[in-house]
Amino acid sequence: MTRAHEFSTFRVPQVPHGLLVLLTGLALIGGMVILMHLASSDAGIEPASHPGSATTAATSR
Repeated sequence: MTRAHEFSTFRVPQVPHGLLVLLTGLALIGGMVILMHLASSDAGIEPASHPGSATTAATSR
């Protein structure tokens, strides 16, 4: 039982849950911004007026 506990603590580092959520959110937002920037620069779409069309243009290519 103690070996399983040591194995679980070794597998998962002691990272606060809030920090993990914050990093995941920042990564998702950063990816969306990069996708919209690439789609707007390539296809000439303004991501401010139509945020949905910029992502669909990037995925449909």
